[in-house]
Amino acid sequence: MRFYLFLIFSLFTGYVFAQNSAADSLYMLAQKAYRAGQMKEALAKAKMLIKEDGSMKNYDHATLASRIFLANGIYEKADSLIEPFWKADAPNVEIIELKWRIQASKNDWTAARKWAEIGLQSFPVDSDTWNWRKTLSSFELKKVDEGLNDWKLLSDSLQKSDAGQSLKTDLLRQLPRTVGIHWWNAQINQPQPLPWNLFQVEYGDRSGKLPWNVRGSYGAFFGSQSVQLEGEVYPKLGKNAYGYLHLGLSPSGDLFPFARLSAEYFKAFSKGEWSVGMKHLRYSVLQVSLATAHIEFDFGQGFNVGGRSYLGVAQNKLFPAQALWLRKNWPQRERWVQADLQVGQIPYAWIFIPGLEPVSSVRTGFQAQLRVKDYFFIRPLLAFEREEYYPARYRNRINSQITLQYRF
Repeated sequence: MRFYLFLIFSLFTGYVFAQNSAADSLYMLAQKAYRAGQMKEALAKAKMLIKEDGSMKNYDHATLASRIFLANGIYEKADSLIEPFWKADAPNVEIIELKWRIQASKNDWTAARKWAEIGLQSFPVDSDTWNWRKTLSSFELKKVDEGLNDWKLLSDSLQKSDAGQSLKTDLLRQLPRTVGIHWWNAQINQPQPLPWNLFQVEYGDRSGKLPWNVRGSYGAFFGSQSVQLEGEVYPKLGKNAYGYLHLGLSPSGDLFPFARLSAEYFKAFSKGEWSVGMKHLRYSVLQVSLATAHIEFDFGQGFNVGGRSYLGVAQNKLFPAQALWLRKNWPQRERWVQADLQVGQIPYAWIFIPGLEPVSSVRTGFQAQLRVKDYFFIRPLLAFEREEYYPARYRNRINSQITLQYRF
């Protein structure tokens, strides 16, 4: 009798051992494929593992299978595999992390933020990790104030890092509205040493589907004064493409065009952006039309090189011009400096002088942007221009301008 009992016991334990051995082998194969990034192979092995170990009460088996299903975009199954191991009274950091990743992958950022808060409460020693995930969740939910409050809870070293500054900047860029003031001045040595001045106020809003700006300008040139009102919109025109439509009106049509119409198409590519467009300016005494095109390349390390070409037509005369620039960006802090070079007359800037002639001009200078206290921007510009204001007559012009902008 004892022999038969021993035989039955041996057969049963052998069967269980064989089952465990097969499940463990599948686990090892799935883990090897997962670590090698072979997700389809890992998924096949994970499905075989679930079939072999139907209860999935083995913690290691369940968490690995959950990660594999998550990596393959099968979120509900990934969640169901680890749900039996979640215990609020005895939280497990690996389970909470998986819960957060699953909800984040599903773009359910409200639920993701909840799991980040649970992680912070349960494991405050790793506060940077959970506060980072809370901040990221708030960013995806477009809750700027909440996200900035989460960001402030990060350690000082993480805040100052490039990654920390980038996340903060991404949050701040979600603020949809701006107001700004702009002052431009040109000092000219001849024929009259009178300055040109331009003052502008601007308001922009990106909260809707169609971003727009409005701008009011006051100009004072050679003792004459005029005003101009402008509006512009930026419609989305497909993947990585948008448009620019602009209308400007001035009552007199002398210092500013009576009407200014512009349209341009912008398209981004992997290493930069290009555009083509047209402009039309109707002054009180003549009309000016321009074709424009630009291209800009990103060379990495924060360096951009770009150029814009203009070809104007007025009074049956051509007015070609080219502008080149080299910019160094610090995108984490929204700072940049730019060197500019312009060759040729561009007859549409701010004023029109009767008797326009195809004369030469060379302009060089620099401009920059600085973000102050998160919400304010300062943009200075200084440029020197050697200008042929009339055939064979030259003058020097020093252009300076300052723009102050508030984002909210």
